[in-house]
Amino acid sequence: MNNLVTVVDSRPKAAERPERIILFTYYLPGAFLLAFCLAYLYEAYTFAVDFPFMDDTSLLRLIYEIRKADAPAQVLHSFFVSDNDHRIVIPRLVAFVDYLLNGRLHFKAYIVLANGNVLLILLLLYKRFKALSLPLFYFLPVPLLLLQFQYHEVNNWALTGLQHTSLCLFALLISGILYSTESTAGFVLALLLAVASTFTHGNGITTFGIGLYLLASRRKFQWFGYWLLALLLCLLGYLWGYSFSGEASSPRRALSVFSLFFGLIGANFTIVSDSSSVASIAWGLLLFLGVTPFILLNFYRSLAGEKKPLSATSVIFADFTFLFLTVSMIAFFRAQETVIVPNRFKLYAAVCSALAYLLILRITARSYRNYVYAGLLCLCVFFNGLCFLHYTRAILLKRSQYVADTYNWKHHFHMVSIPFQFNANAQYYLRPAYQEGYWHLPDYLPGADQSLKRAKLLPVRPKTYTIREGEHVYRIIEAPITEFRHRALTNEVLFALIHQSTGKTYLTGGLPQRAAYRRMLTEGSVYSGIYSAKFATSTLPPGRYRVGLLYAETARSRPEAVLFDGFISW
Repeated sequence: MNNLVTVVDSRPKAAERPERIILFTYYLPGAFLLAFCLAYLYEAYTFAVDFPFMDDTSLLRLIYEIRKADAPAQVLHSFFVSDNDHRIVIPRLVAFVDYLLNGRLHFKAYIVLANGNVLLILLLLYKRFKALSLPLFYFLPVPLLLLQFQYHEVNNWALTGLQHTSLCLFALLISGILYSTESTAGFVLALLLAVASTFTHGNGITTFGIGLYLLASRRKFQWFGYWLLALLLCLLGYLWGYSFSGEASSPRRALSVFSLFFGLIGANFTIVSDSSSVASIAWGLLLFLGVTPFILLNFYRSLAGEKKPLSATSVIFADFTFLFLTVSMIAFFRAQETVIVPNRFKLYAAVCSALAYLLILRITARSYRNYVYAGLLCLCVFFNGLCFLHYTRAILLKRSQYVADTYNWKHHFHMVSIPFQFNANAQYYLRPAYQEGYWHLPDYLPGADQSLKRAKLLPVRPKTYTIREGEHVYRIIEAPITEFRHRALTNEVLFALIHQSTGKTYLTGGLPQRAAYRRMLTEGSVYSGIYSAKFATSTLPPGRYRVGLLYAETARSRPEAVLFDGFISW
């Protein structure tokens, strides 16, 4: 445990290092890091669609309410009113500033901003790594753990991305500031960030735990008192007029809460399924039991011993304090009978694993460090590659659903990817937003109707399945296609459903089936020629439909189309 207290720079000075060593330990790893970050940002931009999904539409409701407000109090209420258990003031401010500057909202820009926050989180993790005084190549597993799409709801969902990435970013900034600042300005900045976190996401108030831990450890008791007062005021302000949703207020079992808590911490192991597996719970339990004693011991030594600067690992312990607090809050309010790890919360697991890796580097003896590093690097490369193979299909499906709904909204003021009741309830502010121009839809799939009219009829009858998930009935369509092949991440494949009575065409997202690994290696093809679609029948009018398929090189290019033999109905 004493290894966690002091940091010794055992590296030779730069002038003493041979040029070849500098090349392999700094320049090449640096070039890889830069290329990897740019590739991540490019993929995030490529997958993003300028379209609001589900809760994103609440930002349009904000502008709608501000435009018709008669008094400043009504505007203020629009910013602070709770939305699905959260007071999302900071994301609303981002949207409002965008509206003031540009006259409309840019959802794709918010997605890019959220992914930019992930890169800033990586930068702050690198700052913690620098305190370990190790060569740059030791840092490579961290971006492999963080820059992946296991938490793809954060990567390509505007509001969710702004909430969770901003919260993580603010937390790491707060711990970094309070770890070292001696100025009142630094303390005030950290306090403002904690308040901003509280009004970014429902778990944001847990960032105050960072200040309680670090300020007590540093014996800044006057600041500690101000911090505690601010915490109480924020809590009172947050709960004023607050009402819990049915999910947050429903009863829950202790076993489910603890299972979800450890499953969230170890959620890196939930690659194949969102269900909390034994492996994810075991990793979360190991991580919690492995780190918590060090957090408590470091806190005790800081209070009991003589006053001196905190060790470099204290900031990592403060980060873990926030992560454990916020995950416990999520587990308490979200636990259900079946332990499901919500996709968007896996961001916290990625940060947990990255911080755990830094601690492993710190406590590993120098003689064994390279072996430990090599093993963990291989695991991280495997993990990142597996995430790419598994989650890219889900992201492609989401993107094609959003592209499809740009067509559906333009033609029918309707969205197929969201529940019918949500569609109906949101009409009062979505239609004015679109008609008055502060919600602008990009020109995706130009000429889609003409392509469908000229489409060739294939003698292929698609397979259809009906499944029930809770209260919703879903129809799944599968069709083999040899005319088109999904070869690039920019390709779009969508299913067209043409109502035979009204003649109206609705689009829904298509999902390419992953090719067998042998085919990947021999042909270089990631996806096979089978495509499927899944949609809730309640989102479309009942009747008889002909099924077609649209293929486009990119969302903005003119699509090709084919029609299938036979009809489906419900």
